[in-house]
This record gives sequence, structure tokens and C-alpha cells, in this order.
Amino acid sequence: MNSGDTAWILTSTIFVLFMTLPGIAMFYGGLMHSRSVLSVMMQCFSITSISTLLWLYIGYALAFGDSVGGVIGSIANGFFVGLADGGSQSGVPDIAWAVFHMTFAILTPALIVGSYTERIKFPAVLVFSALWSTLVYAPICHWVWGGGWLSEIGIMDSAGGVTLHVSVGIAGLIAAIVIGKRLAFPSELPEPHNPGLAATGVGMLWIGWLALNGGMQVFAGREPGISVAVTHIAAAAAVITWMTVQWIMERRPTLVGTATGAIAGLAIATPASAFVSPLSGLVLGAIAGIVCYFAVG
Repeated sequence: MNSGDTAWILTSTIFVLFMTLPGIAMFYGGLMHSRSVLSVMMQCFSITSISTLLWLYIGYALAFGDSVGGVIGSIANGFFVGLADGGSQSGVPDIAWAVFHMTFAILTPALIVGSYTERIKFPAVLVFSALWSTLVYAPICHWVWGGGWLSEIGIMDSAGGVTLHVSVGIAGLIAAIVIGKRLAFPSELPEPHNPGLAATGVGMLWIGWLALNGGMQVFAGREPGISVAVTHIAAAAAVITWMTVQWIMERRPTLVGTATGAIAGLAIATPASAFVSPLSGLVLGAIAGIVCYFAVG
């Protein structure tokens, strides 16, 4: 066991959980109608609790258990069986590694909330999140990080480009299509009721994202240092490019737009942060800020 690496993973675990509670809750809450703030926060708290218990019960086993045909993990480690007995992953206790990835399993379904909030009932949120976490997230996690078929063909995904962002993006798109457009869309788009709350949530996400990308490097040394640097620089570059383009196109930048630019930069850095230089992170962030501005607009 390496105490430094273990401390790094446990610290990262705390900050990644911080992304959901209260980061996402505040970000989405600030973007919605004022009447929906408590609903969004309730959804995030509930998803956190459900995902935690599902990860304990079967999620970890499906994601990181012995591979069955490269598709799914064995359920032998359900309920974290054997994880507290002293085994380790690269010097980090298995139980610490499992709890670190538990925060990913919490964050991922919570990210989808923005696609359907205000448009489906609370029981549906709970059922969808539980099923999606078990039937979609855990298998994809196994494919990429648990020795599954994508891992076997050499996929390079530092911290969740596929497991987090691609899976969430597709799920959110499908949810939006199935539920349908908002009434009066796109002529009457609801204004964010509290941009300051949303921006505060993004600030928390920014901090947590550094731990998410850095923590995936496991070792408390050079690798997480590079990953954190690339992630932070990409976010800053995306903020500046989004703000500049918005200034040119709309004559003034907005707080929500600038915060959204940060999310774009953080997201683009996620799969690449362990494989590129800080200068490349600057370029990636600048591209993300421009492309995402026009995609949203």
C-alpha cells in the first residue's frame, strides 16, 4: 500500500462527489425556473443515494469484476465482497478504488437531469436513473476500464470521455427526443432564473473536475499534475474563446455563457488530459469554446 497514493484517491473521491452535491444541483437549479430549484436538488440527492446503493450491490461488480466475454463483469464482488480484506490496485486499497469510482457512478446519471428536468415526474427520475446506471453505465465502464472489449483494443480514455460524456450525451439526446420539445420551443426559451447560482455550481464543477481527471491517474506524482494542468488550462481557454465569440456575435458576454464555456473546456479535456501537453490543452479548450458556442446557438 502507498499512503500518498491512497490519500490522493480519497481526496479526489471527496471532490468528485462535490461535483454532484452541490455542484450539478446548483448549476441546473440556476438554469431552471425558480419553482424547479428544489425539485432539481431533490433529484440530485436521490440519485446520489440510489447510485451509491446500486454500486455497492452490483454496479462495482458489473464494472470491475472478472470479465465475461469482454462485455460485463462477474457479480462475485457484489456488496464489495472481499474489497475490505487488504487487496490493492497499484498500491491503492481496492475499497478506496471502488468508492472513488462510486462517485463516477453517482455523477453520470446526475448529469442527465438537465435533459428532462421540469418535464417528467419524480418517480420516473428514480426508475430511469436506477435502470440506466445498472444497464448502461456499469457495462460501458467495464468495456473501457474493467478489462472489457474496448480496453482490449486499446482505447485511450483518460477519465471518462466515453464512460461519462458520450454515454450521458446519447442518453440526454434520446431522453429529449422521447419526451419531446418544450411548449413554445424555440420561440420562448425560459431565461435562467439565477445565473449566479448556476455559475457557482460551475465553479464547484471546475474544482471537482480537476480531481476527477487527476484522480484517474492513481499515483500522486507527475501524471496527475499534468492531467490537472491540462484540464484547468483547457477550461480557461474555453472560457476566453466562448466569451470572445459571444462578445462579437451578441455585443456582450453573459455569465451563463461564460460558465458554459468552462464546462465545454472541462469536458473536452476529460478523455485527453493524461495524453497531451498543457499547450495541447490550450488548443483543445479554445476549439471547444468556439464549437460549443455555435452548437448551442
